[in-house]
Order: sequence, then structure tokens, then C-alpha cells
Amino acid sequence: MARPLASNSTPFCVALFGTDNRFSHHDVLSRWEWMNKEATKENIEIVAHSSDGDGKLLKAMVIKTFSSNPSRKWPWFQASLDVSAKIMVQDTIHLLVKLKCKFLHASDIMPMGKHHIVSRGHIADLIENTSKGKHKLTTSILTQKDKMNFRSAQNLCDTIVCEELACVAGSEATITFLNMMREFCSAFLDVTLNASQRISRVFKWLFFVRLWRKWIDDTDGYSLSHNFITSNSYTCMELNAHALILMVRKFRDAEEHNLFLPLLFSSQDCEDFFRKSRAMSPTQSTMVTFSILELQHKTRRTDFLSQSFSKLANDFEFPRLKKMYQHRNQQPHVSTVLPEDYEIEKLIEKALQDAIEEAVAFQIIVKPKSKSKFPVCPLGSDLSVTEENEEHFNDFDVDAETTEDSSEDYSDFNTFQDSDENTVNDVEEDLLVCCTGSLGLKNFDNVSISSSSPFVTVKDGNGSA
Repeated sequence: MARPLASNSTPFCVALFGTDNRFSHHDVLSRWEWMNKEATKENIEIVAHSSDGDGKLLKAMVIKTFSSNPSRKWPWFQASLDVSAKIMVQDTIHLLVKLKCKFLHASDIMPMGKHHIVSRGHIADLIENTSKGKHKLTTSILTQKDKMNFRSAQNLCDTIVCEELACVAGSEATITFLNMMREFCSAFLDVTLNASQRISRVFKWLFFVRLWRKWIDDTDGYSLSHNFITSNSYTCMELNAHALILMVRKFRDAEEHNLFLPLLFSSQDCEDFFRKSRAMSPTQSTMVTFSILELQHKTRRTDFLSQSFSKLANDFEFPRLKKMYQHRNQQPHVSTVLPEDYEIEKLIEKALQDAIEEAVAFQIIVKPKSKSKFPVCPLGSDLSVTEENEEHFNDFDVDAETTEDSSEDYSDFNTFQDSDENTVNDVEEDLLVCCTGSLGLKNFDNVSISSSSPFVTVKDGNGSA
């Protein structure tokens, strides 16, 4: 899928192909090279590539980002500062959901210092002893029936939940972890933030996670595989933090500040495309039942739907899709003036001090007497690019069973409509809008049926309505 860098743009399908999933990161790198070459022939610049945490694509991104010409200007930045380099971004929605899966995984513990633990038990305690009206959580969030539900991840790390958790004994580490989830991901998803605020949020928590990771690795009895976020999630955080700086510098130097739209740097367009394609399957189908040839035919219809929704948005209202596609037309609410390098350095220094304060509070580090060194990203030039470590990038989160429709669409970080969960309700609302012009009616007994009505009488095999 291709997404033009404009907040009101419509994504479109560039190519599709079938695979037996036996490709490697070398094939991914070759594919990107070919795509960039062909785009250049048409005078098109591919600014970035995005993915959803797949191990092969993630390893290819790490190689492209960290294995050549690392920056010597900034010790905290391990990638090349070449503005012509392609930016590699991992989907932020997938990242948030994977962090939620790790947090709710019952068999692993995540110690944060000697006396604190990140634990789902604090959430269970909150749900049991506090009214739902205060935190909006239910016990179903702990069962993980829908592991890839974005809205549940969003609700879990809401500021209201963190405020209520303050009353739960020993929950300080859990609050910090949930704050990290919310603020790191909102730096990409919240349109109300300016570039400086995004950088501050991302690097505060990236530095904290680097310090936390080092403490886990150095502490006897703990391991990164069981007592820390997954290496997949951590690598995604590193990639996205570096990508944010590269975006700022690229669009600033090109004097195209309006193109700084982190919300669009995601793989959600692929998710949405396949979701629409699946929706065109027979109504009784419980599995994907189309071939590549059939998918090619569906592509024309899918592109037509996307283009129609976009072009007619100003003239027609689609109630069922209004919330789902609201983010397509969102404009930044703040100034898009991007910071200069010296301003970035000041933001990073402040982010480091904030991270150190968080780490000192949990005794992850002792407060330094002098200016602290920047915690180093372990994905730099020492990365061993071999086939043997392929699995290192493929540890998708803790038994998460992903599907092609794994992540939900969203409007922004603060409001979200779960399209799969509420499909029936959405259809009812559409019909009610057509019939009554309001959404309050839920009783269909008194609805009149005529030739102009959107309702029909359906009879079963016995002739009963």
C-alpha cells in the first residue's frame, strides 16, 4: 500500500502477491531496493517503509537503520543522519497492543528495581475493589480473549486508570509502565502534540527502557526473555524513536514542515485493505476463501470504496464509517515548525534527566554525581547480521495469535471505535438514521414498512415474520 504524505490523502494498492512465508530478510531488502528504483523512474520518492512487527521485515529494518554509517554527532543516536536514507517505522498501534500482551501475560514477571514489580495483579485489585465507573475496566481485559484489540490496550493505560492505581499498594512500577505505554505511543498518534513534545515523550521513555533493560541484564536471576518486554517490542521502540528524529530533520531541511505527519507512518492501510477484502467474502464465510486472482478483482472494488469515502466525505455522511475514517482527514492542531538540531539536543538532555529521575525512584540506577552518559542502544554497529539471530526478531508477543485483521482502525489516540466488535450496532444506527434521523430509537416493533422504507419483512422457512 502507498500513502501520499497529506493528511487528507487516500491510500492505494501498489502491488500484491502471494507467498508461502518462506522468504527471508534478504528478500525484503531486495524488494525495497526494487520498489525504490522503480519509484525513482517515475520521479516519486519513497520516504519510509512501515511494518507491523513481522520478524523478517523487522530484521531488515534494523539492518537498514543501524548497520551503516552510524551518527558520530549524537552518542544517543545510533543511525545514519543522512536525509536521503529511507526511514523505517513500526506500526505504533501494533506496538501498544504487544506491550499490553506482555503486561497481561500471567507467567512472566517484570521487576522494576529490587522492590517493585510491574504486575497485572494491580489491575485485578483495582477492578475488584473500585467501582467500574471510576476506571472503566472489566475483568474481561485480563482474559485477553482478543489479544490484538487496540481499544482495550488504550483503556488499560488511560490516565484515569493510572490515577486510580495510585490507591493500590505497591503499584508504582505498574503505573510507570502504563504511563510509558500511553506517552510513547501517543507521540505518534496524538495530533495535538507538536514536534518538540513528541521528541520529549519518545526519548524520555526510550532512555528509561534502556536503563531498565541494562539493569535486568546485569541482575542475577533475571533474564531479558522473561523479565523484560519482548525484544520485538523493544526493537520497535528503538526504530520508531530514531525514525522520529529522521522525520524532523528530513522535512525541516527540505523546508516542508507540513509533511511531518507521524500519524500516517504506519501499516494500518494494509490492515484496512485486507479488512475490506475479507468483508467482501460470502456472509456465511468464517475464513478467507479467495485466491490471489480473486483478490486482484477485489482490489478494484476496495480502491473504489476508499476513493469514494474520501471524495464524498464533504457531501455525504457515512455514519458507520464516520468514526473509523475520521483520522484520514485530521489536520495537526498545532504549529508544524520543526526544531533545529540545537533545540533537539536540549530536548534530549531534558528527556535524559527525566528518565534518570524515573530510574532513580526505582533504584534501577544510583543518582549520578556528574552529568550522566547516554544509555546506549544495543542495536548499533555491533549487531550481528546473521541467519542465526533471525529468531531474535521474530518473538512476536507471548502467545499472541495474530490474524490478517489483527489490529483495529482508529480515529486518534483519545477516541477509538472497535469496528469488529460494534458492526451490528453500527448497522442498526445506519438504518435508524435513514428512518428517523436520530440514534436514540432501539425498538423496531412500531417501525412502518413501505416501498420507501429501509426496512423489509424477512420470513423464515415456516412463513413466520
